[in-house]
Amino acid sequence: MSRFATEKGLSFPITLLYANRNKKSAAYLEELEDMAARNPHFVVKNKFGRVDSAFLKQNVKDFMMSRWYLAGLPAMVEHAKSMLSDLGVAHDRIRTERFTGY
Repeated sequence: MSRFATEKGLSFPITLLYANRNKKSAAYLEELEDMAARNPHFVVKNKFGRVDSAFLKQNVKDFMMSRWYLAGLPAMVEHAKSMLSDLGVAHDRIRTERFTGY
């Protein structure tokens, strides 16, 4: 979605919260940062380690009304979905995609 929005010059805001164990495991980080440099509506917030509620609140202005797309390992997706639910984000604002086999 971020590549499409950048190539088409779409003006809706996208914030990517990108969590990885370390820089070596952060696939596509340079490409994502390059896209963010070219698209003023696309922001990458990278974190090495687990995402917590403080990270969400700090990096997403209106996190209660945002649409959330969670993708990654099943345990990470479930953790993030539970965290958003605990913060009061409505279930219909959360979409998930679980990847296995990493």
